[in-house]
Amino acid sequence: TRTRMTKYSCCVLLWPPIQIISGSSDGTVRVWDAKTTDCLRFFSPSGAGRHITELTSIHSLVLSPLNPEYIIVGSKSNTVHLMNLKVTLFHQSSSPSPSSSPSSSHHLNVVRCVAQGKVIKSYFSGKKDVIFLKCITSKKGGFIYAVGEDRHLYCFNANTGNLDYTLMVHAALACIFTSCG
Repeated sequence: TRTRMTKYSCCVLLWPPIQIISGSSDGTVRVWDAKTTDCLRFFSPSGAGRHITELTSIHSLVLSPLNPEYIIVGSKSNTVHLMNLKVTLFHQSSSPSPSSSPSSSHHLNVVRCVAQGKVIKSYFSGKKDVIFLKCITSKKGGFIYAVGEDRHLYCFNANTGNLDYTLMVHAALACIFTSCG
């Protein structure tokens, strides 16, 4: 048998219930029970977007200030992902179709489930050769910031997914932002 050593590069605390969410070198996000230390579930953004072609190391995890059931996942790629953590049920009522008979006036309840670990939205740098080193959000969650290896700060609108602007980052600031390794 082959033993694989996984390095965890980032984590966030989620509560209640008390859970730890970790990002690792094998490209997975794992949700752990803090009391029992059991891994409750794991998922990966790999393959979710058209811009990821291989398993990439997760280096940034940020809980969304706009919705605590969403997490922002940064990996060594040119894309940042917004993913959901919990199962969410959407209930919708639909009216009978106009072509149905007059006697069928009942409404149909439709339940749609978004499973945990699903990519909700992706934020792409627009450049194939840029690799993001770290990502964070603005205080209110309106923007997602990602520092690229090209020493640019990419500022994404969290709501629209658009890249609103880029800024050149001084090498010393980029080093502080990414903890220099």
